[in-house]
Amino acid sequence: MPRTLLLLRTAKSEPPDATGQRPLKDKGKRGAQKMGIWLAENGLLPARTLCAPQSHAIVTAEKLLKAAGRTTRQITPSAQAQSRDLADLLTLLSDPPQGNAPLLCVGPKTSLLTLTRHLTGQPLKQPRLRAGALIHLRLPDRDAASAELVQIIQPQDLPTGFPYPGTTYPSPNTTERRPRPAYYYTQSAVLPFRQGANGLEILLIRSSKGTHWVIPKGIHEPGLSATQSAAKEAEEEAGIKGHVTPTAIASFQQEKWGATCTISVYPMQVTTELHGAHWPESHRTRRWMPADQAAPLLASNPALAALVAEFCARQSAS
Repeated sequence: MPRTLLLLRTAKSEPPDATGQRPLKDKGKRGAQKMGIWLAENGLLPARTLCAPQSHAIVTAEKLLKAAGRTTRQITPSAQAQSRDLADLLTLLSDPPQGNAPLLCVGPKTSLLTLTRHLTGQPLKQPRLRAGALIHLRLPDRDAASAELVQIIQPQDLPTGFPYPGTTYPSPNTTERRPRPAYYYTQSAVLPFRQGANGLEILLIRSSKGTHWVIPKGIHEPGLSATQSAAKEAEEEAGIKGHVTPTAIASFQQEKWGATCTISVYPMQVTTELHGAHWPESHRTRRWMPADQAAPLLASNPALAALVAEFCARQSAS
């Protein structure tokens, strides 16, 4: 049975920063996400993803998979995916997924060209493989060295925007497209609380730009439950861990990315506060405050302020 091999060049990224990391450019992020949609709509979603260990390669794979509604837990960093040595590159094919499920390898252009040249017996002109481009190969069951080059997909040739509604593709019949993948518009948040010396206290954090107070929230990440995703955001944004109530107390809406996001809120009884390097977004300010002071500080979002005031009143009365 022929096998499907997908080779994805790492998406367009920024020059290395002070730590040596290369964050993806917005254009690179959107390109990887559009490629995920294209793979899903064409029945080519990978069963396994091998990825060069650099952060920009891993983020490329994550953006692709999440846009298609898949978990990122299937990503396996592999030094061989960035190698220029053919023997190293061929090890990527040594343990293929069962049946004819696609295998995705994400790496730099030189590595992918070397592997493609060997598998097809034909050179691939470098200008044809731009940042974020995908090589679609069909490998015979036995002789991998006689692979067929099915197509090369460039991210700039894919449709602008993302289908909506739905987080599973192909999506229902719709012509609507939005600036971000569908899963961006479903979010989860935690409302952190504890019992202080003088009663109930609520933890608020500053927004990413430091302009106003918010609660930890973020996109409901594919592959995680709503509460798992909310807890992840709490750890990253607020540097806290604790028990997240399994049922949302309410939800509110917020206009963003050209549409309406729905945010479900889960109370979180905080048990641990992280500091320093253990708090990923320690540039934010966090502050515990009495229950009656929290809602007024959220006045820029009346729906959220009302939700917090109601929660505090219920907790104080119980």
